[in-house]
Amino acid sequence: MTTAAEPQSLLLQMLDPAVRADPYPLYRQIRAHGPLQLPGNNLTVFSSYADCDEVLRHPASASDRLKSTAAQRA
Repeated sequence: MTTAAEPQSLLLQMLDPAVRADPYPLYRQIRAHGPLQLPGNNLTVFSSYADCDEVLRHPASASDRLKSTAAQRA
C-alpha cells in the first residue's frame, strides 16, 4: 500500500486484495485526510462520524426532494 494522499489513490487502494485483507490502516489514512472530493465528479466521501452525522441530518441531503423546500434544495 502506498501513502499517497490523492483522493482517487486512497479510494482505489480499497480495491487492492492486500488492503482488503486488512483495511484498517487505509481507513485511518482516509479519516486523517478528511472528506475526499473526486475531481470532475460530484462525489464526496465522508469518513468521520461527525462529518457523516452532519451530512445525514442536513435537510439538503435528503433524498425526498419533492417534500423539500426551495431553500433546502439550494
